[in-house]
Amino acid sequence: MSDFNHSNDHMTLLYLTMGLIEEVDELCHKITSRSSIQSVVSEAGDVLWYIEALKIKLSYVEPLVMVRGDLKHVSMKFFTLIKKSVFFNEFDEKNTMNILSSLSGRLMLMLNNGGYVVDIVTIMESNCLKLNNRYGKNRDTIYINKDVQTEDMLILNYINKQNKTNTYEKN
Repeated sequence: MSDFNHSNDHMTLLYLTMGLIEEVDELCHKITSRSSIQSVVSEAGDVLWYIEALKIKLSYVEPLVMVRGDLKHVSMKFFTLIKKSVFFNEFDEKNTMNILSSLSGRLMLMLNNGGYVVDIVTIMESNCLKLNNRYGKNRDTIYINKDVQTEDMLILNYINKQNKTNTYEKN
C-alpha cells in the first residue's frame, strides 16, 4: 500500500511523470536513430531515474506485474492515471502500481530489442554521475519543492543493492 498523500504531492508527482514521458520519447529517438551506446545509456539513465523516483515517491515495493504495451504506450497510460489523480482526485492505486512495476522491464526490453546490451546498475550509475557533473553541489538550489539529495541517496542505495557487473556493449 502506498503512503502517497494526494493533497501534498501533486506537483512532485506531475513533475516526475512528465519527466518520464519526455525522457522515454528522447530514448525512443536515440534508439531509432541508432545512436552510440553512451548516448543511449545516458537517456536510459534519465528514464530509469524517473521510474525509480516515482517508485520512491509512491513507496512502491510490490513484485512485477504484467501490463500490456511497449514502454512509450505504458508510460502514457501511467500519465493518464496520474492526471486523473491530480486533477480529478481519482487515485487508482492498483493500476498505477501495476504500470509502475512494469516500466523498468520495458526499458530493458526496448534497449535489448534495439541492440543495446546494458544492465540497470550501469544505467543508474551513469545517470548519477552525469547529474552530479552537470549540477554538482548546487542541485538543491536549482529545484523548487524538491529534495534532490534524498532522491539521490535513495537511488544510490538501490544501485548498491544490485549484484550485477557494471559493463555494457553494443551488439
